[in-house]
Amino acid sequence: MALQDSGPIAFPPMFFNDRIGRGSTAFSDTLIDAPGEKWGCVFRCPKTGTLGKVGIKFDAVTAAEDFRISFQDVDLTNGNPDDTDDQFRDIPSASISAGTWVKTGLITSDGTDVGAKRSVTKGDLLAIVGTFPAAVGSLEIRSFDIASPILVTNDTYVLFHNATSWAKDASVKLVSVALEYDDGSYAFIGNTWPFTGEEIGLFNNTDTPDEKALRFQVPFKCRAWGCWIPVEVDGATDIVLYDSADVVKATISLNPDVRLNSSQVAYFLPFATPVTLDINSTYRLAIKPTSTTDIRAMSVIVDEVAIMDQLSGGQSVYYSERTNGGAWTDTTTKRMLAGIILDQLDDGVGGGGGGVGKLAGLGGGLAG
Repeated sequence: MALQDSGPIAFPPMFFNDRIGRGSTAFSDTLIDAPGEKWGCVFRCPKTGTLGKVGIKFDAVTAAEDFRISFQDVDLTNGNPDDTDDQFRDIPSASISAGTWVKTGLITSDGTDVGAKRSVTKGDLLAIVGTFPAAVGSLEIRSFDIASPILVTNDTYVLFHNATSWAKDASVKLVSVALEYDDGSYAFIGNTWPFTGEEIGLFNNTDTPDEKALRFQVPFKCRAWGCWIPVEVDGATDIVLYDSADVVKATISLNPDVRLNSSQVAYFLPFATPVTLDINSTYRLAIKPTSTTDIRAMSVIVDEVAIMDQLSGGQSVYYSERTNGGAWTDTTTKRMLAGIILDQLDDGVGGGGGGVGKLAGLGGGLAG
């Protein structure tokens, strides 16, 4: 086996739009508050199997009533849901409140646990639709608005039904849904934002923690050219790559006086010497402020660790932190926005390299 030049590949991929690069949480929600109104999203099923449940994020909730989530076919003449609830489940009003992530019960033909579930084939178009089935309340369903829609998929999108007809949202959005199969698994879906929350935290070298990191593994041997990381560097900061024994493999020092923008904008940083990464070994890419001036980094949070499989990198990529060079504390349901940039991959010749499933979506964002 030998490393071969691949050109730059980000892992996990960077979000290619300015709001996420700035660490902004720019949400553009869909309000459902009148009879006949519906929210919908369309995407391609990520793998073959039987569907189970849907996770969804509600923002403002003025009046909670039972809310129905259904699976529908997609009308191939217009790309809209076909308005037939093939399978559905009602979320009880008691489970709906502002700012909550809710996972439905099993979505079936009769809306109960004993109804027939939906079987899909990888690549099938599917619509998820939400509406009030009886009494009408008022709630907002979260999406993340993308200001610069570069390298996002054109067949995952949000729709709104105004009680007369469907219309696709004119803006490009990352959809705040997670699709669970009946075995409890998830798989990569582009243009999704399946997060219960976001954390944009200030910290410096006197805080607890004073290092925040992306803990990751790669599924085959490769070489890291450098890293990408959106960070607001108002004070001197080191970006450090550690191996599993906490040996420093690379350090890059950032000067707050040498930058274009004072906001949280992404850096693309070459390591002075490229670093060879071993298959399934643990590494941490850390932000380490070296002054008492606060800097800013962004992380995202999921409801359960399995949802990480809906993101590029899967469950082997998550958040880590420590204080004063002590032991690392990992959080498997949280991920710091950052990643490495690879420039060589193992060609697999003469040996059994690793799988590539964790690298889904390398050409797009962390969530699409």
